[in-house]
Amino acid sequence: MFAHESIGAWFACEICADFVDAGLWTELTERALAEFKKRHGYSQDEEPYFRARFREIHKLFKEHVITEV
Repeated sequence: MFAHESIGAWFACEICADFVDAGLWTELTERALAEFKKRHGYSQDEEPYFRARFREIHKLFKEHVITEV
């Protein structure tokens, strides 16, 4: 379900890009989780699993994103 790598430039909607630019990682994770739930659905029991996956993805993105200099 989740890709294991990203090659090339990153892309996000304007709201998510603003979260990234502002360093609002928790907000980004919660927005991604809400959008994922709207599109794919999951049970309340599964929510901690998906939240943890998005948190990990965003942590890795934060560590590896190349910002403009």
